[in-house]
Amino acid sequence: MVTIGMALFVITAAAAAAYFVINSINLKDSIKNQNILKESIKSLEKTEQSLILTVDRLSKVKEINGKTSVLKELENLSSVLATIPTQTTLTEAVLNRGTTDVTFMVENSTDLTQLMASIIVRTEYQRIDLLSFSFNPSLGYIISLGFASK
Repeated sequence: MVTIGMALFVITAAAAAAYFVINSINLKDSIKNQNILKESIKSLEKTEQSLILTVDRLSKVKEINGKTSVLKELENLSSVLATIPTQTTLTEAVLNRGTTDVTFMVENSTDLTQLMASIIVRTEYQRIDLLSFSFNPSLGYIISLGFASK
């Protein structure tokens, strides 16, 4: 009877030891797989960040390319400024694609006449609108014009 009890004890102890050894091996494999997955997630996070940055940069490039160029209006305004009287001062210019709004300050009516004459003969504009016209005794005439390009 003692022999049978001892045999059962040895078999149970061997089975328990085998169970712990197998679970230990499975645990080590699981930890290795977990570490591999963590490294994979880290590399995917870096890839995701670079993709997000790339998408952001592409959207900014599209935005910049979508903005209108005012180079033509700038060239036209430069040619206008080359013909205005020397006492005339450009106080403000707003350039948009196809339109330019400018404000001039002129000291006297003679210079005002010369300014208007030099602007009226411009052929690069489809339309020239008088946006505002005022007179200040200490500054002179303040004229705002809107130019619409062809």
